[in-house]
This record gives sequence, structure tokens and C-alpha cells, in this order.
Amino acid sequence: MKLRNKRVLISGGSKGVGVYIAKAFSSAGAKVALLARSESKMHNVSSSLPHESLVCPADLSKPATLKKAVQRVAHAWGGIDVLVNNAVYYCEQDFLEVTQEEWDERVSVSLRGPYFLTQAVIPHMLAQGGGDVISIGAAVVQKPVAKGHLTEYAASKGGLTGFVRALRDAYEPKGIRFSLVNPGWIYKGEETERHAKQVHAEEVARTVLFLASLSPGHVIREITLETP
Repeated sequence: MKLRNKRVLISGGSKGVGVYIAKAFSSAGAKVALLARSESKMHNVSSSLPHESLVCPADLSKPATLKKAVQRVAHAWGGIDVLVNNAVYYCEQDFLEVTQEEWDERVSVSLRGPYFLTQAVIPHMLAQGGGDVISIGAAVVQKPVAKGHLTEYAASKGGLTGFVRALRDAYEPKGIRFSLVNPGWIYKGEETERHAKQVHAEEVARTVLFLASLSPGHVIREITLETP
């Protein structure tokens, strides 16, 4: 009941973990806005949600499109209660082979995107007296990553952690909570087999839902979610 009619914006809402998070919030009665580049995929997700939803095409590498998407959600629903920074772009590639263009393309989605999306949402949360910014980090930034084959991914997630932590001092006293979910490798239901060490995307979604459901005045700032 705590999440009924809450206004939730989810980046990367067209596939993978974003779909699980969208379905979890919608099943709890929240209004869900999906943000991603593929409008057709988002419409497919939106049609499967049991509660009210919006489709907001935007490119995380282009801050101007993010502002327009946020304005669309705020205009439609009068504000935004929860932002979930979920979108990510990564590719397993040897560190010595990553080009500047590949670095820019991946980091612009995984780090610059959530940075400017959060920047666009915060004024709306300030105006309404609070909100939740929940970002999907990665447990792997605390350990060696795929033998040097995911360096720009690790750099993006490390940067995401840093900028979210940097916002807390300024905005938590104003009612905006910042939480990080740091999952291990995630099973999204797309692979034929699930590895024993993979965290199911449903568990990530439940964790995000739990963080958004906390009573006012309480915050869990960081959670690491792995299989033993």
C-alpha cells in the first residue's frame, strides 16, 4: 500500500532488469514511466503492466532528451517520487583494445546518463518535499573484474557510486534518499541456463521495491546483493 500511486521513473525500462523492476512497482500499484531508446520495446513492456504507465523515449547519452522525458512525466503525474537509475551499456573487451569512441559510447550511457537524469529529476523532488533516487551499482567494482575485460563498466559503476554518495549531504536533509543496490552477476531470464553464482533479476527488483517502501526518516544507503 505504501507504493500505491507513487510516480516511478525507470531508466533502461525496455529490457532486462528494468522490466523486472517495472513489473514489481506496477504490481504494487505504482505509476511507472519507462525511459529508454527503443519505443517499441517499451510499449511491449507497458502493455504488460497492470497499473498506469508511460513510455518516454530518450537517449541517455543526450541530456537534452532526458530533460524532456522528465518534464513529460512531471507534467502527466504532477511529480516524480522514485527515480531508478538502472540503464547500463557494457561489453566484454580487453582493456588494451578499448577505443576512445567505445569508451565514450559506453560511459555516456552508464555514468553520464544517470548523472544528468538525476540532475533533471532532483528539482521536482525538492519542489514536492522529497523522493527516492535508487541506483543499480555493481558488486564487482570492489574486486577484480572479468580479467580486465570490463574496465569501462567498472569505471562507470565506480563513478555512479561516487556521485550518488556526493549528493547525500546536500539533499538527504531535504527529504531525498539516495540508495545503491550493488548486485553480483544478474540472471535476467534471457540465458538458457542460470549459473549458481548469478543473482536473479527478480531479487534485484524486490530489493529496489523494499528500499522505496521504507518509512520516511529511514534510509538504507547501500546494499550488496550476491549469492554465497
